[in-house]
Amino acid sequence: MPGFIPTLIPPYTPPLPDLTNFIPKRRLVSNLALGFPTVVTTTEDHGYTSTLIVSFLFPNVKRIQALQNVAFPITVLSPTTFSVPIDTTNYGPFTVDTNQEPQVLPAAEQNLTLVNATNNAA
Repeated sequence: MPGFIPTLIPPYTPPLPDLTNFIPKRRLVSNLALGFPTVVTTTEDHGYTSTLIVSFLFPNVKRIQALQNVAFPITVLSPTTFSVPIDTTNYGPFTVDTNQEPQVLPAAEQNLTLVNATNNAA
């Protein structure tokens, strides 16, 4: 067509969610029941759901370093306990150093919402 100038329409880009107030629910770990699977107890209601993927921070617990900085899917057992699929049968006893407390932190979720693992300030 003579004189026709096509108009380019840019592809649709959905708006990104506002993550400025995104705060994952970090919980303190009070106990690990060693075995397979390993059962984790938190000091308060964790609010997590099964299949949430978590990582651990154990500042001064050298016997549990295999759990450090590794992500695990969880199975919720109660409001304060969940299990992770790792065999800790041969690990030494879990003890808490009062200066630096062990923590669990949501890292990802299979359905990509992290809805139950955040304290969003809105």
